[in-house]
Amino acid sequence: MGCGAEAALDGDPPPTIVVEPSERSAEFEFEVVQPVLGTTNCPVAEIRFEDRSSGDPERWFWEFSDGSTSLDQNPVVEGAVSEATLSVIWGNQRDSITKRIEIALC
Repeated sequence: MGCGAEAALDGDPPPTIVVEPSERSAEFEFEVVQPVLGTTNCPVAEIRFEDRSSGDPERWFWEFSDGSTSLDQNPVVEGAVSEATLSVIWGNQRDSITKRIEIALC
């Protein structure tokens, strides 16, 4: 048979392949700490991110809307970040999540 398929022998049904849902997923929470006055007289927020991913990731990669990135598991950023994306990696598997952050500073 073509494409790597094999015929069942003696009328046996082909084997059943069961794919279990992954118990690995990216997730995070964040907390906006009291803004402080920045150098431009505009408040700057400190945002603390906490990885809440399941499956014990091996590596973390954060991307923020201001163009900054982090490899920390739980980074802290300052500034007007309106979106954050966390990508977590387990071996050759990867999952990502993006969340909007709404902060009224100026």
